[in-house]
Amino acid sequence: MKERFSAEEWADLMFLPVAVFFMVAGADGKVDQKEILAFATDVGQGALLKDELHRELAIDVAGNIQSILQRVSNLKLAQNFVERTKGFLRAKLSEEEYQRFTASLFISGVKIAKASGGGFLGLGDKVSKEEKTALAVFAASWGLDPQSLSKYFN
Repeated sequence: MKERFSAEEWADLMFLPVAVFFMVAGADGKVDQKEILAFATDVGQGALLKDELHRELAIDVAGNIQSILQRVSNLKLAQNFVERTKGFLRAKLSEEEYQRFTASLFISGVKIAKASGGGFLGLGDKVSKEEKTALAVFAASWGLDPQSLSKYFN
């Protein structure tokens, strides 16, 4: 899939997994070690991702994480990268490919949100209200069809 994108577009796309991390982990104002570990694990296991585009991105992100983090280091800039990518993704992917990719990113966000302790004594809902809101905003702003989650990732 990488061949469908220019070098500049691919550089922007490589930031998407990091942007999802910033968006979700930073939503409640505190990024903890468990969230960082969940992100690192997700990227480190990128070769196992079901979605082809997300898989290729995760593999490249793993090899370039330092330069990606230096390029964009705050949530506001991360959102700018995310907005810029939507247009060319819609133009270069079929609707099915687009839905599968965004669903895969969403699932990564859920993993990050679930990683932090949450709840009383680790019991109960591990996802904070702010993280749930961030995930809902992601899904809505990317036009994620909820059926794609069950269709592609059961």
